[in-house]
Amino acid sequence: KNHINIAAVKFQQGALAIQREQWEQAWMHFSDCIRIRRIVYAYARPVGGKNDEDPTHLEISCVLHELARVAFSQGYFKQAMNTLKSERVILERLDETADHRAERIHQARLTNLTWLRKCAKEINEEDLATNYSSERSSLKKSFVRRKNDDEGQKDNQQSGSLIESSLRCRLAARRFALERDKSGSKREDLIYCLQELSHEINASSSSTAMRSEVLKFRDEIVKWKDEPMTKRRQPILKACDLLRDVLRGNGLQVNDTIFSRRSK
Repeated sequence: KNHINIAAVKFQQGALAIQREQWEQAWMHFSDCIRIRRIVYAYARPVGGKNDEDPTHLEISCVLHELARVAFSQGYFKQAMNTLKSERVILERLDETADHRAERIHQARLTNLTWLRKCAKEINEEDLATNYSSERSSLKKSFVRRKNDDEGQKDNQQSGSLIESSLRCRLAARRFALERDKSGSKREDLIYCLQELSHEINASSSSTAMRSEVLKFRDEIVKWKDEPMTKRRQPILKACDLLRDVLRGNGLQVNDTIFSRRSK
């Protein structure tokens, strides 16, 4: 039967056989597993590829790696190396389209290169072993750089959303402090803006430079918004002025509008 659950059972049986150092049994179970998975994941074969080419799927690469380990343990180093090379091709293709699995695939690539180096040393290919070591070091450094770039981009996006929400909330706060609000519409608008700002604060990274200043502004507005107009006006305007200075310090042009005190 060619069912994905049967393949999973075969993989588990192969892993157990490796623990017991039953290499022939392990080889048989993993061979059955990859035979089934090649059928199940046939849709993932590269377009225009050969019929016997492995599908580009993480479940395929995992089994290839285990088959290589078994071959290595039995002393079939060249066979192990060829199998690891097949695994490597799949992992490199997966890495090009990786999203939430990026770290897992990266770790699998590092492990793959470690085993390729071991195989090269066993067959006395010292230059090849050195090359694999260099590739592994370069791969590790490139992943760290990519991860830092992704985190930096994420922080920039969060900071941008936080700034936009801060500007809207500050405008609503100034209107609420300077204009009469018989209908209560300005208070409702401020409350909505405060909720939106709270969401952006919670979503932003704690390392975001502006987060603490925006948090102080939010807390100050919340503290005074329910007080009478004569009492709330100065503290709210002061909080708005402090936030304005922070925003200007971050390169933003903030110009205050003179509001009429008439209510609508």
